[in-house]
Amino acid sequence: MIMPTPALKIFFTLPEKIRFILVGGFNTIFGFVVFTLLCLLADDYSNYLIILVSSNLIAVVVAFLMLKFLVFQTKGNYLKEFMRCYLTYLVMLGINVLLLYLMVDVLAQDIVISQFVITVLIVIFSYLGHKCFSFN
Repeated sequence: MIMPTPALKIFFTLPEKIRFILVGGFNTIFGFVVFTLLCLLADDYSNYLIILVSSNLIAVVVAFLMLKFLVFQTKGNYLKEFMRCYLTYLVMLGINVLLLYLMVDVLAQDIVISQFVITVLIVIFSYLGHKCFSFN
């Protein structure tokens, strides 16, 4: 069995909401970086909604594992929890796609800056979705 590091032991003594904020902060930055890197690699921003969905798939897997093991510390139920977690993220993705489309195509705003603003808004709702549904 792998022994947790002293930093990880301290992390697990933090209240759940603080662990969620820390993990969520990492996940938010990770997802935003993946989105930005895929935008830069694509070299053609016309497919930004496909890039958004692709980066979301990558980020959700990482987020699920971190939320399950580091925040909510649930046992078993991997498939059920992953499906519920992904459903929560799918709702947020739908909101994200709609808002990103409106900001970029309707309001003619920058793609990356628009995604940053939307990300901040979505983080506000994710804790309740995961706490009350995904890992309940």
